[in-house]
Amino acid sequence: MSRKESIVINWPRAYKVFDTLIKALRNRNYPYNQSTGPHVDKNLPRTMPRVGVEHALFLFCTCYYMRGTINSETALIALSRVYDSDADLFVPKFITEASEKDSLELSLRLSQALAEQSLNYKLEETIGFWIKNSAKLHRYWDGDPRKLFENINSYEDIYDRIIRKGKFDPTNPNGFLCFQKKMASMIAFFLADSGIIPEFMFPVPIDFHAYRVLLATGILTLTGKGNRITKNHVLEELGDKARKVTLQYCTKRGVSPLRLCDCTWILSRTICAKYPGNDSSIGERQGRSTKVTPKMPDWGRGAHIKRYIKSCHMCPINKWCQNAVPSATYYQNGHLVIIPKEKHGTPMLLFN
Repeated sequence: MSRKESIVINWPRAYKVFDTLIKALRNRNYPYNQSTGPHVDKNLPRTMPRVGVEHALFLFCTCYYMRGTINSETALIALSRVYDSDADLFVPKFITEASEKDSLELSLRLSQALAEQSLNYKLEETIGFWIKNSAKLHRYWDGDPRKLFENINSYEDIYDRIIRKGKFDPTNPNGFLCFQKKMASMIAFFLADSGIIPEFMFPVPIDFHAYRVLLATGILTLTGKGNRITKNHVLEELGDKARKVTLQYCTKRGVSPLRLCDCTWILSRTICAKYPGNDSSIGERQGRSTKVTPKMPDWGRGAHIKRYIKSCHMCPINKWCQNAVPSATYYQNGHLVIIPKEKHGTPMLLFN
């Protein structure tokens, strides 16, 4: 993709799509009558006190696993088992003092606890995040993530406190490893949605599921002829435009960003994921070089027709959906592929 290509917001489409999704969510229409986010009570540690500092610290650590490549619910449930077996690992004061006493022993303890629950993805990197961020929370924020949200006037204040700009500085109270714009919004979402901090207006966490809905419906489009977002500068622009359109919608409509996040996350995971045109074949695992090939739907197959009926046919925003956006290329290769659904055609159904 060339530098000339850019991202354009279709504002009228955004309001139509978001209004429809919010209405479906409020009425608990499909798919919002059965799906929930990953941080619901049943997935949390059994031994953890709710709606306090322990809850906030657990969700803060959960953000390390909200970076893709692992199912968010699977990761949260696994981390809950870590908490139930060794809750001290989530306490910044304990982590800081243990690190100062014997950092190698602490790293081994963390590594074993996480690996036993199959949380092996970028294990060494995550342990580094865990220990250094815990030290900063302990030294400057009384070991309490809730205090990051005190005395703020806007979401920009939250970004200034949480996002790491440049090299990590342990002497600066602000800036945490792993936390960029998406994760800063994610921890705000987790804490506010759990009732741990008061709700406020902030940009929706922009992850793959938000990208998929915005690109599929044409809320965000490319001005060039390409259909692959492979360049970091374009993906960064896409994220900025996604935050802009979702935040402005929530502000203008007086809609909670928590609920708009629910709308896109649940829709993508329960409806878009079932659409056969979002399937891919994945070759031998070779990191970011793994070969991923999007598949074409076969409307001669009954299984694909049944999946279409349970996805696009029942989707509240189907009439605005014009593209397939497979997940495998994003999680395996780190880029987005946009496939016009007109290439897939539509199965003939025996009912309207």
